[in-house]
Amino acid sequence: MLSRLFPKQFDNTYRGEWLAIWLFVPVMLLRAAQNVIVISNPRTTLTTADAIPLDSYGAAGAETVVSFAVLLALFGLVIPLQSVVVLIRYRAMIPFMYLCFLVLSISSRVLSWVHPIIGTADAQAMAQAQPSGFYVPNSGFYIGLVILAITIIGFVLSLTPRKEE
Repeated sequence: MLSRLFPKQFDNTYRGEWLAIWLFVPVMLLRAAQNVIVISNPRTTLTTADAIPLDSYGAAGAETVVSFAVLLALFGLVIPLQSVVVLIRYRAMIPFMYLCFLVLSISSRVLSWVHPIIGTADAQAMAQAQPSGFYVPNSGFYIGLVILAITIIGFVLSLTPRKEE
């Protein structure tokens, strides 16, 4: 398994299941699209998809959050752009790129849980806004879960030896 993650030579010889490459492309494109959307329309994305209450932070606080989000999205484009190069020229690196996507996705979820973004609306106000009385995560949460699931499946498939026909 480690020899698939860290091969002796990064060449264009892919050794895993072919379905992993087909899953790699949408993961790469979705991650890139998420970052481009944040860069091109940060305020709307932060308030709708991420449910961040920018209005509750004041003008300076909101601008700081927007600036950090845009910078984070710019840095977030590095892995998808690198993945394009891997897909074209260094396919032996696909399992490693899946690992990079997984590390970023899981660690960002853990950090978001440890350091949540809370506005002036506290958890009680959010619960009252829902008819059931339970907090319902934003749409970005569910989209992220779908991408994470596809990434895990692709990662496992990329480590699985290809069946010779």
